[in-house]
Amino acid sequence: MKYDYKGIGELIIRGRLRVPPNQREYSWEPEHAEDLCHDLGEALRTNEDSYFLGTIVLTNANGVMEVVDGQQRLATVSMIVACIRDLFLETGDEVLAASVENQFLFRVDFGTEDVQANLILNTRDHHFFLTHVLQRNSENAPANSGIAASTARIRSCSRIVREFMAKRIGHLKEAARKEELKAWLSLIEDRAKVIVLEASDDANAYMMFETLNDRGLKVSKADLVKNYLFGKSGSRINESKDHWYSMVSALEVSGVDDSIIDYLRYLCTISYGLTRERELFKQIRSHASSQSGVIVFGSQMKHMATDFAAIMSPEHSKWNSYPSTVRRSLLTLTVFDVTQIRHLVLAVAHYFAPKEADLAFRMFVSWIVRLIIGSSGKVGRVEDTYAKLAHRIHADKSFRSAHALNREIRPSLATDDEFRTAFAVARVSKPKLARYYLDSLERQLTGEDTPELVPNDDVLSVNLEHVVPKNPTGRWGSLSLEEAAVLTSRLGNLALMKRESNEEAGNSSFEEKKSYYRNSAFKFTEKIADYDEWNGESVSERQNVMADVAVRCWPLKFAK
Repeated sequence: MKYDYKGIGELIIRGRLRVPPNQREYSWEPEHAEDLCHDLGEALRTNEDSYFLGTIVLTNANGVMEVVDGQQRLATVSMIVACIRDLFLETGDEVLAASVENQFLFRVDFGTEDVQANLILNTRDHHFFLTHVLQRNSENAPANSGIAASTARIRSCSRIVREFMAKRIGHLKEAARKEELKAWLSLIEDRAKVIVLEASDDANAYMMFETLNDRGLKVSKADLVKNYLFGKSGSRINESKDHWYSMVSALEVSGVDDSIIDYLRYLCTISYGLTRERELFKQIRSHASSQSGVIVFGSQMKHMATDFAAIMSPEHSKWNSYPSTVRRSLLTLTVFDVTQIRHLVLAVAHYFAPKEADLAFRMFVSWIVRLIIGSSGKVGRVEDTYAKLAHRIHADKSFRSAHALNREIRPSLATDDEFRTAFAVARVSKPKLARYYLDSLERQLTGEDTPELVPNDDVLSVNLEHVVPKNPTGRWGSLSLEEAAVLTSRLGNLALMKRESNEEAGNSSFEEKKSYYRNSAFKFTEKIADYDEWNGESVSERQNVMADVAVRCWPLKFAK
């Protein structure tokens, strides 16, 4: 086994990096790419000697280095470099653009004389990565509406990188702009460090991968914070211990593994402003730098821990004195698995009166659905906004109302028209989300109160039906396999059905399925039987009706 400590750019320049053909696809979401850009930008601003990007695990396959762990960072850094190359091209600096291209992005194989990418992704992702990221002016490459989920993520992350860099240099004059871009390249090549572990075979690489991802890594971070706080406590060590162990005891109720570091990050965001995990220790050290500072921080840490456990556990006793819809809102929020809003949820739980918290949590459900469906995947990109709101709740007593929050977030949300338009063409690949949307729409249609707060998790009795099956055999009605594949994940093609009916219907033809739909207790499902034929037009018509209902189900405005 070999190991080295070098700049991630130096590793990319060396080239001959390849993600194994059958390894998982690119998985980063836009917020992950944005976090990396922000972190690198901050390292550049503070002129840090080195910035640690983690560990990359490789195996040597006949001279080609296969990437076992680190694909996301390597690919995203390559996006940044490709963007810098294109920014040089925009100002006519062909020499620097070519230098970037020939060092970081491509190399010539002297055996075959072919030009090859320094980083080759897996079979499914690489062509798109090459044509839409690495090649010159690739942001203008035509987009295929039928791209896979991973290539859609590549496109979204590349767009985020380009938006970030454009904003970073947009105000600079040409000379300063060039120096800024060169500084980014220098940072990436030399100061953005990774530990490179080169294993002799896949078995050794797997063992290293498991070790690196072991939960003990987070435990050691928590121990580092604990030891710092105890060390600064001096004669008040017993108070500090009470704060720490009371927090640990409260968090155990949440049942979330490794929750200490997550909780401390949310606490620091509320108290001081947006805090990312790698900044956590520095943030605590700067604000709790004395004995009294440690005691004040520890007291906050102790008293807010119960609230964190409560937002992670809807059945927590804290909610006994709150309206019953609070528990349903928190349960609904778990459907989305959106962690970026948790510091705001925690701030509301800690500071808001019960009725205000109830309304705020209901608003959060609408916000997230509108962000997922109607705001081009910005659900994670508004973390800065969530953080500012959470900190303002902490700092400003007059801001502790649900409607104050809603006023501030509105510019980030899709309008009713935008939401309706986006909902009418939405695709949903996650069954859990599809079931939630359909169940909420059904309840809205039948006039139930708070229909958006009752996720249908009864998967044993109610199934998710695909009218055009996920795996049709041959042509399906008038649809070719290709046409069917385009429709299968459209929300208008999905329906709720009793398990027995769904299993009996199986992959039958539309005509054979209609009797099951006609007898369904679900109104949206029953209406499917009114169609003579099921095709793209039918799906769009049904989904347009859903979109009209969705605007009322997940509203922008709430009664005071």
